[in-house]
Amino acid sequence: VTDLALVTEELQNRLRFERLVGDLSAEFAGLQAEKVDGAVRDWLARLGRFFGTDRAQPSNLGENRELHVSPSCAAPGVAEVATGTVLRAALPGATHTLLRGQVFSFSSIDELTDEAFAFDRKSFLEVGTKAHISLPIEVGGEVLGALTFGVLRGTHVWAPELVNRLR
Repeated sequence: VTDLALVTEELQNRLRFERLVGDLSAEFAGLQAEKVDGAVRDWLARLGRFFGTDRAQPSNLGENRELHVSPSCAAPGVAEVATGTVLRAALPGATHTLLRGQVFSFSSIDELTDEAFAFDRKSFLEVGTKAHISLPIEVGGEVLGALTFGVLRGTHVWAPELVNRLR
């Protein structure tokens, strides 16, 4: 494969992503309040397919600065994460990272070697997560929640350019 072919493929991927974000923005801009929940689930599924992930889930910041899973979406044959699940209970290291406004991710569970993430690693192994990314949702510098994608079948490399565009 030539350098030109790689550059062309990267530009096509960027264009697809920008179109996806434009479509998402356009749909939510004129959406009636009673249709928001359904649209969120539809878009979670669409984003999950676009990124090649098995799970997509938002979470919101509740009392005691706890992240609670909102309705999630999963690929066929993959269980969704239960709505209301408190992330700190299963993922204390990841939650701490997100609440500091930082992205938490790994492309392989073997990357979680830091002792601060030992309990998280155990939790990810229990549910079969092989790759994961959680992005903080911030408004005015304050974390209000997170958007998470998980891969249970295979691996996934989270390209820095993609992570930056998602933020």
